[in-house]
Amino acid sequence: MDERELKILNHAINYTEQLSEGINPLDGSFIADEDIIREERIRKYLLYVESILKAYRKDKIRKTMPFVITDDQLSKYTYPKDPLRISELAERISALTDDGVKNLPAHRITDWLLRQGYLYEEGSGSTKRRMPTEKGKQAGITAAMQMSPNGNYYTYLYYDTNMQRIILSNLMAIAKEGSHETGNNQQNQKVY
Repeated sequence: MDERELKILNHAINYTEQLSEGINPLDGSFIADEDIIREERIRKYLLYVESILKAYRKDKIRKTMPFVITDDQLSKYTYPKDPLRISELAERISALTDDGVKNLPAHRITDWLLRQGYLYEEGSGSTKRRMPTEKGKQAGITAAMQMSPNGNYYTYLYYDTNMQRIILSNLMAIAKEGSHETGNNQQNQKVY
């Protein structure tokens, strides 16, 4: 998304937000209560459109900067009751970052888990899959067979709270491979 498109999108979001609040976006005046735009149903639709536009903007600008997360952002991670798949964990970590930041790729986490002996690979080619080692099982990785909609069975790995803690405490090492770390210690940011 170029600068011009982003400017137009920001205007659209601003206009939609103001209209939903009963404000004329062109001059800042209040819209009369009897105006159709003040109807509650219209206001709800405007709020919905605003949320869609914001999500679209976030998605479009999110992919420009390397993955960066501060200790403060990481401290806001909440551990779910149920174990997560690795893609869900990577998404939850990425959701803590600022707009304009690339997502943490899930494969970086699984690659690190392989190198650390929590996972191993079995099979080859299209039948290759990753499974927890004894160390991985003890740390909180479980494997579950599930059937896909087309009738094929897949093994999904789930990571409990303990394993999530291990991953988060090693996040710098996990995401560092193939990237770099900044020397900006003042803000305590990690760039991956």
